[in-house]
Amino acid sequence: MSRANRGWTRSPCQRSTGLTVLGALTYIKEQEDPTLSFTCSCRSSICGACAVRVNSNAELSCEVLIDDLTARYQSDALTIEPLGNFRVIRDLIVDWDPKYARLKKVKPSLHPKDEFTAETGCLQSPEGLQQVQKYAGCILCGSCVSECNKNALNQDDFPRSICLCQSGETRCRLAQQEPLRSI
Repeated sequence: MSRANRGWTRSPCQRSTGLTVLGALTYIKEQEDPTLSFTCSCRSSICGACAVRVNSNAELSCEVLIDDLTARYQSDALTIEPLGNFRVIRDLIVDWDPKYARLKKVKPSLHPKDEFTAETGCLQSPEGLQQVQKYAGCILCGSCVSECNKNALNQDDFPRSICLCQSGETRCRLAQQEPLRSI
């Protein structure tokens, strides 16, 4: 194993069936290099904390299997790097603070009207649900930011893909509640 640029290269990878990139990183940290730093939390593809780049493509390390990657790239050598377009703190850890600051700036949340209560709720029509479904799956993992060429050029004048996705979901929901407001 060796550090190549900002990433890690390991070949051949000692693996077993079902081994994920996160599993391999954990093995490396526990067995070979305790200084290796990376983030993870849920290990279920729902938090996004483990997002990294594998062979220059953003992936959730807890989800993607080593066997699938070696078949895709037709090589046992994989390069694992931190997400792109983020400041690297150490090894595979990136600074999420700018992402959260941008999310706060676009305020991608809904505030129910006074007519809705905890008892009656706010019903979503099936048509309305279809409109926001594509945005609802976003887990804020940062993979889209990592792959976005616009962010690579200038991060200051663009709210980032994550913010656009979250504000898009909010806009769809607002359009259903107040159609004239979304025009």
